[in-house]
Amino acid sequence: MAKALKREIPDLTSLSQHNDGAFPTIHVQTIIMFGSDDRLPAHGSRQMPIWGPIFHEIEFDQDLGNVRLENVTKYLESIQRK
Repeated sequence: MAKALKREIPDLTSLSQHNDGAFPTIHVQTIIMFGSDDRLPAHGSRQMPIWGPIFHEIEFDQDLGNVRLENVTKYLESIQRK
């Protein structure tokens, strides 16, 4: 796990800056739900990203899962640098 922890932490406050000033909502939600093609060992595999189980608890309550995903996405959007 030490190798995985040596990777530089991404700056989540600059997502909009790297997307021509627009917050990439769909991209962010896709990464949260399904992981990234740029797999980080610490985040688990694409089939089972570390946050997957938390957001996938929606099987019995679809609305709760969507609320969680929407809240995290809105928070990330709110911390973007101008």
